Amino acid sequence: LYVDLSGAHAAGAGLGLAPDAILPGAQDGVGVLANPSEASAHAWRDPARLAAQAASWLEAWDLLILDCAPLLADVSSGVPPRSVAAAAEATILVVLSGRTPASDVRDVQQRLERARARLIGTVLNDRDNPSLLAELEREAGRLDRVAPGVSRRIRGALRRSSLLAQRT
Repeated sequence: LYVDLSGAHAAGAGLGLAPDAILPGAQDGVGVLANPSEASAHAWRDPARLAAQAASWLEAWDLLILDCAPLLADVSSGVPPRSVAAAAEATILVVLSGRTPASDVRDVQQRLERARARLIGTVLNDRDNPSLLAELEREAGRLDRVAPGVSRRIRGALRRSSLLAQRT
């Protein structure tokens, strides 16, 4: 079950989703709660109440993913990320590579420790960084002015490379 506690639950309402309704996901056995009611969101601000709700969900679902707003975000409404992390069995920190300063990551780690959250790993989101293939093609393109044929052959060889074509 995927539960969106990011504070964007108004988006779920904008799609006409009933509050607290669990919708079937794209695959069998997957559910999505994308529009928590304001009453639920307010109650879940307390980590103990959110943990109790999570235990209830886990009676019906094998896995529970609680998605929340960034820990450093100011969440005036909705469920504070610290509460989500404290209520969860484990926390995975997602960091935007090349954008999130190391000092922010250290600050988040300290906040998670104070919330008694169990940090089990970090995901580096490489969304805004070009792939190695794109970088090598860009560099080969610099040869266009002096050796356009060589540049074209290098870019062709790069595109045919099965190693560089892999996506992670």
